[in-house]
Amino acid sequence: MPRPTLAAEWLSQSGAEPSPRGARRRALMPECPLRPRNPHFGPARPTCSVRGSVNVRQEETWKACMATLQAVSAPTPLRERVASAAWRTLAILVLFYLLSLLDRQLLSMLIQPIKADLHLDDTEIGFLQGIAFVLFYSVMGLLLAWAVDRYSRQVMVCIGVVVWSLSTVACGLARSFGDLFGARLMVGFGEAVVGPAASSLIGGLFPRSRLALATGIYYTASGAGSLIAFSVGGWLTDQFTARGGLDFPAVGHLKPWQAVFVLAGLAGLVFAPVAFAMANPKPPPPGQTPAQAAAGRERLIDFVRRRGALVACHALAFGILNMCCYAAIAWTPAYLIRTFHTPLSTVGVVMGASYGVSCAIGQLLWGYVIDRMIRRGITDAHYRLFSILVPIGIPFAVAAYTIPDFTIGAFLICLIWIIMLPQGPMQSAMLLCTPAHLRGRVSAAAGLASGILAIGLTPFLIGAMNDHVFHDETKVGWSIAIFMAVFGLIGTGILLIARPLLSRAVREDAEQAAAEAA
Repeated sequence: MPRPTLAAEWLSQSGAEPSPRGARRRALMPECPLRPRNPHFGPARPTCSVRGSVNVRQEETWKACMATLQAVSAPTPLRERVASAAWRTLAILVLFYLLSLLDRQLLSMLIQPIKADLHLDDTEIGFLQGIAFVLFYSVMGLLLAWAVDRYSRQVMVCIGVVVWSLSTVACGLARSFGDLFGARLMVGFGEAVVGPAASSLIGGLFPRSRLALATGIYYTASGAGSLIAFSVGGWLTDQFTARGGLDFPAVGHLKPWQAVFVLAGLAGLVFAPVAFAMANPKPPPPGQTPAQAAAGRERLIDFVRRRGALVACHALAFGILNMCCYAAIAWTPAYLIRTFHTPLSTVGVVMGASYGVSCAIGQLLWGYVIDRMIRRGITDAHYRLFSILVPIGIPFAVAAYTIPDFTIGAFLICLIWIIMLPQGPMQSAMLLCTPAHLRGRVSAAAGLASGILAIGLTPFLIGAMNDHVFHDETKVGWSIAIFMAVFGLIGTGILLIARPLLSRAVREDAEQAAAEAA
């Protein structure tokens, strides 16, 4: 009886069934040694023929080829078991990311009252939203990522939550531009620990075929945090404005925008101890010998040498595309207020529906799609998908911020948050080909680019464009539209360059794993 082919073995393991036409075609095609086939079935195994037995070297070559193909493109089960501790940890990370976005985005919601109270212009507001936050957020992120890779993630995250929560309270106590600038610096310092810790934990707790969905779930917190910041923040501001402010014990009288900052910071302090309920995969031991430390540095250097082009393209593309996101986050409330004279409460509803709900839908949808593509053997799925979605969304983005109708504009803003802007699942691309002990630092590299470009430069550039190009604050919609179109196309071009780099990296790692297994 003839031995069943490897395709039949794979099909029986995965539960898939070939089409009758495909089965008949494979049955009719003669078996040739190492003849290429569909990557889901692999090359044909060398079989005995009338000329004699199979060459031993050819058999070994076939086995190595099978191991590589199985690692790269073999079908994986649609449902893989994930430990409950992984889901619990992901839920806690979502909570903390939500709180960090709440404290970060409140400033966008409160631009107008802060501007009037502290007598600031758009350039100074952009400076507070961007550079004041990103100086510590990006630079200190590299140092904190090193600590996350070596020490307890639970302790690091708890300290970060406490620091940014106290700094948010300090934002509410600010009486001048300098006070607010210093408080925003420390908010960035505290929040810099969350991104590297999340990448390290998600990459260590979830299987490769579920990474994009897990990352997408994590980034839904960005929408939920902004939903709370814009909707609840707007509602609280209206309530405190009606009451003339808030008298707070040991502080005195607070203006409406100050009271919102203080309450948001205190909420973060309440949840900080929850960090100790996360799973904490054992980090590398801190007490290493000098030789072991040198070996660790060599591993990082070797990784940069092998993957330097990919890391650079990923960080640059992620940062530039996040510039489009942050343009919408930072200046959409001001656009709605200045163009349509929309009340703060209504602005909160629009921002909650767009960045809160629509962004969450996009994160989950595209995370699921990328995981499906990975299971089908598409190794550049992350970059391939977004290099298609971003150009599709650019015309909708231009129309959303230039159309004179409030209802249509609000609908288009929600639409671009589904199509173009939810890039959280793309961040999981580097988790596929980054060693576990380097994930925090590689994530921090992408966060550095995203922080400098998106958070640091975007609000400042749009504010400067309003002040020095259009000379009219009501033209902020045109500034946002032009900005998103230009940088969306630039980011798409970098993704196209990065696609073959990602495919090659995944393939090389699979070959190395197969060689080590052999």
